[in-house]
Amino acid sequence: MRIFIINFLVFLAFSAMAQRPLIFIDPDAHLTKAEKAELKKKRDNYTLQKVGATIRTPAGFSPLNQILPYYCRTNPMDYAYVNPDSSIIVTVAINVRDSAAYLRDVKVMKRLRGDSHFYNPELQWILDFKGRADSSTFKPIFYSPARLRKYNADGGVEFYKEKCDELFLGSYRPARQMIVHKSYRGFFDILYFTRDGAIIKDGTIEKIVRNGSKMVFFNK
Repeated sequence: MRIFIINFLVFLAFSAMAQRPLIFIDPDAHLTKAEKAELKKKRDNYTLQKVGATIRTPAGFSPLNQILPYYCRTNPMDYAYVNPDSSIIVTVAINVRDSAAYLRDVKVMKRLRGDSHFYNPELQWILDFKGRADSSTFKPIFYSPARLRKYNADGGVEFYKEKCDELFLGSYRPARQMIVHKSYRGFFDILYFTRDGAIIKDGTIEKIVRNGSKMVFFNK
C-alpha cells in the first residue's frame, strides 16, 4: 500500500511540474466493491503490523465504509469513522517509516530534486505539519512527554489545517488535525471534520481529540 502511495506522490510531483490537471487512476478499478473492501482490509492490516500500531473505533463512532478521496494536500486516508448523526468524521492516515521505507523515500526525493541531500524521512511529520498548518487563528500545540506516552510516541502536534475551499465528501470541513510520530516506525495523520452547517456543541471536537490515544497508539 505504501509503495502505491509513494508512486502516487511521485505522480503528483511530476504532474505539478508539467502544470497539467491531475487524473487519479484507481489501480483496483477492475475489482468488485466486496473485493476492494477485502483487499483494503488486508493492506491496512499489513501496514499496521509493519508500523507496530493499533487502531480502534473511537467511542460513539462507527466505521465509515467507503472509498476515501484524496483531499487538499493531505496524506491518503486509510480509516474513517462517523458519529451517529453524521455531523463529525474522523479520518486516519498511516505513514510507514521503517528502514526500508526510509531508504526508498530518500531515493525518490533524490530523483525528484537534486538538492535533497539532507532530506530526512524521519522529519516528514514536521514537514507535513509546517506545510499544512494555519496558525492565524489557532496556535499549534506540541504534545508534552506525558501526553506522548499515552500514544507511545516520540513527537506529536495538534493544529488547524490550512484553509481549503473543497468540501470533504462534498459536505465536510476540517476542524482540527493531529500528527503523532514514532521514530523509525511511522506516524499517524488524523483529521477531524465537521459537516458544513452542522451545530456542534462547544468543546466536542476538543474532547474527541483529547481521547485520541484511545483510538490510535504505537505498540510497545
